Amino acid sequence: MYRKCYPVIAALFGDKEVDQAAFSEKWRFFRDFRGRLKIMVRNTNGVVSYAPLYIHSFRLLQSCKLANAEKFKIDCSDPARLTSTADKLRWYRYAKGLHQREVAEYAGIDRSTYISYENGLDYYPPDKLRLLAELFGVDVFELADEYNTFLLNGQGEQILSLRKSLNMTQMEFANALGVYPDTVAKWERDRARMFKSTWERVMAMVGGDQYKKAGSGQE
Repeated sequence: MYRKCYPVIAALFGDKEVDQAAFSEKWRFFRDFRGRLKIMVRNTNGVVSYAPLYIHSFRLLQSCKLANAEKFKIDCSDPARLTSTADKLRWYRYAKGLHQREVAEYAGIDRSTYISYENGLDYYPPDKLRLLAELFGVDVFELADEYNTFLLNGQGEQILSLRKSLNMTQMEFANALGVYPDTVAKWERDRARMFKSTWERVMAMVGGDQYKKAGSGQE
C-alpha cells in the first residue's frame, strides 16, 4: 500500500498493495469502514492516495414546522415573558430544534402525553418537569407556571403558613374552601395535592403580596 497520505488509514489495511492502474485522478470510493466512514482513493501521477470521508446526516424540521417555530419565537423573543408551562415547553423545544417525539422519549413518556403537556395542563409531574428542564438546559422553575412553582417549592409548609397568616384553624380553613378538615391536614403533610382550582381560591383569599410573605416563612 502506498502511504502518500493518511498513514493511519493505510495501517488499517496492513501492507496490502493495490493496483494503481485501477484508479483514476478523480476521488472514488475504495471501501466502507464503520458505517458512515468511507475510504476514498485516487491515482495521481502513479501514486495512490487515500483520504477519509465521513458522511454526516442532519435532521431537518419540516417547512411548516419550521415556520411555526420561527413565528412563535418572533411573537415572543423572551421566554421569561411566557406565563404558562405549555408555552414555555414549546418555546424551549423550538429553540433546541427538537421534535415532540424526541422530547417525549427523553422524559420517558408517550408522545401523546407530551402533546398534552404543550396543549396545557394544570399539573405537571415534578419528576417529568425536571427531566424536561435538564433536556432544555434550564432551571426547572423557568418551565413552571405559578401553580406548579407552588408545588415544586413544597406545598405542605406553604399551606400551613398561608392558613396561619389567615389566623384560621384547619376546620375554619376547610369550611372556607368547602373541603373536609382531613383534606387540609393531608395537604399540610404533603399526602394529597391541592388542585389548581382550590389553590386559586386560596390565592384570592390571601392576596398576592400576603402569599409571598407567607410562602417565605414570615409571620
